[in-house]
Amino acid sequence: MNTKPGLILLPTLISALLPFQGPAAPQERHEPTDRTHRIVELTNRARQQAGCPKVHPNPRLARTARLHSADMADNGYLGHVGSRGHRAATRARAAGYPSQYVGENVAAGNTTAEKTFEQWINSPAHRRNILNCAFTDIGVGHSTNPDSEWKHYWTQMFGRSIP
Repeated sequence: MNTKPGLILLPTLISALLPFQGPAAPQERHEPTDRTHRIVELTNRARQQAGCPKVHPNPRLARTARLHSADMADNGYLGHVGSRGHRAATRARAAGYPSQYVGENVAAGNTTAEKTFEQWINSPAHRRNILNCAFTDIGVGHSTNPDSEWKHYWTQMFGRSIP
């Protein structure tokens, strides 16, 4: 993994879920911001250009993304497995998201939504999550820690709601 300043990216798509055993939820301290709303706008613009329907902000996915970004910032790591050992689908299910079909993009290092999204959309694996027309929902998290290596941490979560 590149440890130079700049953006670090990791995508994942999870379509199966092991039985949930409940992580202790980290303390939430970040609310949605203009940066996270901007990621949603950029995502929907790219999806529209590709012929995919818009994804709709989902408060459970958004909270899960915010908590994961805060966890990465607080604990100085970048990855899809949280500091308590749980993956994206497990974290989303713990938040009450009604699906096992979840995708996640994470990044670190960029200060703006535009630069983060640009690097995600230019990465084949991240682009696949963004342009997966089966996803219906989105949640975005951003957290900062001036004492951490990358300073800014981003999480973009996708899901497909089940009735």
